[in-house]
Amino acid sequence: MNNQKELEMSNPVYIILDTETTGLNTNIAGIISFSYIITDLVNEIERGTIEMNPFESEVDIANAAEAMKVNGYTAEQVLQFMPAKEGMKQIAKVFERATVYGGGSWPKIMGYNVIGYDMPIIVNNCKKYGVYLPKYYPNAVDVMAIVIGLDTMGLMPTKTYPDGKKMGNKLCENVEKFGIESDPSKFHASMYDVEMTLAVFNAIKNKLTSNEGDANEDIGCEWLQ
Repeated sequence: MNNQKELEMSNPVYIILDTETTGLNTNIAGIISFSYIITDLVNEIERGTIEMNPFESEVDIANAAEAMKVNGYTAEQVLQFMPAKEGMKQIAKVFERATVYGGGSWPKIMGYNVIGYDMPIIVNNCKKYGVYLPKYYPNAVDVMAIVIGLDTMGLMPTKTYPDGKKMGNKLCENVEKFGIESDPSKFHASMYDVEMTLAVFNAIKNKLTSNEGDANEDIGCEWLQ
């Protein structure tokens, strides 16, 4: 990795991220894993996964049972991870490094439901453990919000299930719509979801900047830059 080259990059720096957590309530859910790719959308600069133990009691473990059925973690695994406070400090350092890579500019955040879910959980857990994280919202690119908007305008590919039901806008469904090669068994692993989020974003960008996307200028696609 050429740090000097990274510091001189002219393209915006993105942190594409995903979390696996203990539940859906962004006010109280803990983070089990945080995966990220730092990139300027041309070159990958850094990637990693941070796993931590947010459990403070047996009640926490019981309350996280349904979430762990989805993300594939077991309580035994999670209890071996680093304490949540240390994990949140490491997450904050990821954002700090991304800022350095961008020459001091706060990086753009990208994710799938990142505005409504991942970043509120990250921010709330930083507050819980006294970890400083600058405000991110002005630079957030929520790929889920983009695909829902484009779907409403009839600009998304469509696909149906064998029973004839139209696919919705889950990450796995949009991966399928764009014909992106994937392994269904890997969804809800945080790094895999990061990779698939980037793949969907690139597919949207390619579609809207191709001949199919002549209406690009009319629908406000600043996020393509």
